[in-house]
Amino acid sequence: MPLSAILDAMSALRTLAVTVSLLTLAACVGDDAPATATATDAGVAADSTTPDSGTGSEDAGIDTGAVDAEPPPAPAPPVVSPYVWLDARRFPAETVSTTRWPDATANNANAVGETALSIDRTALNGRPGVVFVGETKQVLSIPAKDIPALRMAGMSQGFSVFMVAGIKSNAPARTAQAVLFERAGTDGGFVTPKRYGVQLSLNRELTNVEGWTKGYAATGPQVEAVVTGKAPTPTAAHLYVLTASNGELALRVDGVQVDKKIGFVENSFVENGNLPLNLGAYSSTSSAQFGFVVAMGMFALYTRPLAVADIVAGEAATKAAWGIP
Repeated sequence: MPLSAILDAMSALRTLAVTVSLLTLAACVGDDAPATATATDAGVAADSTTPDSGTGSEDAGIDTGAVDAEPPPAPAPPVVSPYVWLDARRFPAETVSTTRWPDATANNANAVGETALSIDRTALNGRPGVVFVGETKQVLSIPAKDIPALRMAGMSQGFSVFMVAGIKSNAPARTAQAVLFERAGTDGGFVTPKRYGVQLSLNRELTNVEGWTKGYAATGPQVEAVVTGKAPTPTAAHLYVLTASNGELALRVDGVQVDKKIGFVENSFVENGNLPLNLGAYSSTSSAQFGFVVAMGMFALYTRPLAVADIVAGEAATKAAWGIP
């Protein structure tokens, strides 16, 4: 074969090889390009790792690092099974005033008044409170029939009251006492009336807090147990606890016992079962009078003796829940 023919054949083979290579490359590029474009388009909308562009158009599923806020714990009484439990945290957010503070127990011992009281959502260390403005008709009252007589003389008899409250004005009360709660009356005497029942109050100047239980005998003197202590900073939220059992009356403020009296004899004390229990009231006889401006967040009444350990645990839980140091 002539040399020229051989050279022509070799040139043709090289041309064929280049053509085949180019066709193969083109086929590969054609297969990859659509797949790459599809992945990129879908990834902007769906890939949770795509950086935030700052335009606000990213998918809601993108992890921004934010942590969902935990809902506040559900309100709970200081100690299980109170006979009455009034708690301002249980009012719906849309409720701004009320004439009825509903009891959260099955006993339906609701506190009811004649005039609407406002509900301040941040009255007590950022927690809600029912605000009493010191007028006679703004007393909230639980009827006598809804609460059994409070007793304290026997080992199996007693009562405890847990109360969260804060005075909203430093102005002195317009009466001799600024009453937080009372279930008290008199024997009807005119010259020397004898009181009976139970009361927790501050003095007129709001510097001292006092709890008392009183009774009387038909032919004898007034019998009483009075416990007192220095009142804490009035306008902050505080926890007041009055406990009675086996003839012993104790007053505790913010988890600290401030006074105790031993040896109370009931006499007519149990007649308090014939009386309503009033919140934010002052009674010189049986009629409410002008009081003072106070926000109440919680009132829990136990008509049984409580162990000291339960009282202490209840105080700790209540202080934590209401932000009380």
